[in-house]
Amino acid sequence: MNSSNCIIKNNTATNNYGGHPDLRIGGGILLVDANSNTVINNFLTKNIIGISLGRSYNNMVIQNIIVENREPVYGWMEGGIEVGNSDENIIANNTIIKDYIIVSASCRNTIKGNVILNGGGIGTGSGFDNMFYRNVISGCDVGFTMEQARDFFVGNLIVNNTYGIFIHFSNGSTFYHNILINNTVQVPKDVYPNVNVWDNGHEGNYWSNYTGADLDMDAIGDTPHMLDELNMDRYPLMAPINIFDAGTWNGVEQQIHIISNSTIMNFQINKTQAKISFNVTGETGLGFCRATISNIIVQEMWNKNYTVLVDDAEPIFMKNWTDGTSTYIYFTYQHTEHMVIIIPEFISNMLLPLLMLTTTLSIFFRKKLKH
Repeated sequence: MNSSNCIIKNNTATNNYGGHPDLRIGGGILLVDANSNTVINNFLTKNIIGISLGRSYNNMVIQNIIVENREPVYGWMEGGIEVGNSDENIIANNTIIKDYIIVSASCRNTIKGNVILNGGGIGTGSGFDNMFYRNVISGCDVGFTMEQARDFFVGNLIVNNTYGIFIHFSNGSTFYHNILINNTVQVPKDVYPNVNVWDNGHEGNYWSNYTGADLDMDAIGDTPHMLDELNMDRYPLMAPINIFDAGTWNGVEQQIHIISNSTIMNFQINKTQAKISFNVTGETGLGFCRATISNIIVQEMWNKNYTVLVDDAEPIFMKNWTDGTSTYIYFTYQHTEHMVIIIPEFISNMLLPLLMLTTTLSIFFRKKLKH
């Protein structure tokens, strides 16, 4: 309480519940009126609450493992990380099992990179401008729960939950680049007429139950995905989106987005070699990728002249286009496992003769060996 600039690190806290079910004082790690502290690499289980922030600001809660904390007063309610009446904190890269994250009456917090499995998901209420970014929520009753909230939800993976996103009496939140797969109900309709935004004006979310087509081959559905009569994703993605950090370019942190029906692995960007590479894997059928790359990267690495190779060969189909900020590259291939590289165009022009020379020499030496 009333403490700042502390580091709480590498501790184990277990079975802290005040000694009596009616004594709701205690828990794993509690911060009250505490600012600019760091809570990192702790293990918390079977407490009233794992980590709690109350009236606390600018704290970092990162890389903790939080498993099956309970509130004895309510029996089966989980208690993972709670943020109440607290602003501008970072809750990042925590692993939470059979628990939840809840943000209430709080603003401008960043909740990112957390993994929540088989618990209560993430809840937000009575606050605004919180950012929920690149969290993974799976096997929960509800992925995200909102009540009287106005927040941002970007790049979250919400998979195999009973409800994907449950919205109650909440308007004005923004959702895009989220991936919703095989939730029993993706977004149930509320008794109140909630109105929220389901894209960023160019791209929306991936919905595993979207059935629209993509005839113009830009990885965006040709028709909107309707949630109800007041809510629709105008630009649904045709496949999950992969978000990769690309480092700093001209003093600005950049990302590369790849929408693909393949599994993307081993993404690398090499400034020295002017090369972006990654592996694509799929079982059958036609695979596709659409890479979105900042024009700053395209200019600096390739002077706007680049080519795409799939296992050192041209894709089956390729198209590209650009706008004021980004370059978009769409290409297809037959599904198996492939190495994809994007390199300067003049290098690709040298590769084909080199491959032909290598093949010719190989045939020549084989014939000599036979003689």
